[in-house]
Amino acid sequence: MLEQTLAERLRQEPPENCTVVNGSTPIIAFGRFRSAKVASVSLNPSWAEFEPVRDNNRFHTLKTLGIDSYSEITAEHIKQILDYCERYFERYYTTGVRKIKKIHCIINRGSIPWKN
Repeated sequence: MLEQTLAERLRQEPPENCTVVNGSTPIIAFGRFRSAKVASVSLNPSWAEFEPVRDNNRFHTLKTLGIDSYSEITAEHIKQILDYCERYFERYYTTGVRKIKKIHCIINRGSIPWKN
């Protein structure tokens, strides 16, 4: 049921006169929402979430999916969109994670606990 609901939502065009980033895809969650124990709610992620960082995208857009319309979203596109949402904190170019790593490094006097 969840998959069907997500698919229906992802295939909808944004409402008229809405301030949604042009060509962006809905962000279902930041991180692994299926196994999360705690969640917070955000209504409008920053436009920067759809800008490439070091030639990598944080989230998919219609352009990165290679399509022109939300109605063209396939089951494979949905998997890709959800994968990007779920792995948000696992990608090294995620700004917040980089900041956390820098702080951890400073606190531990140069010791980096993990590498990407």
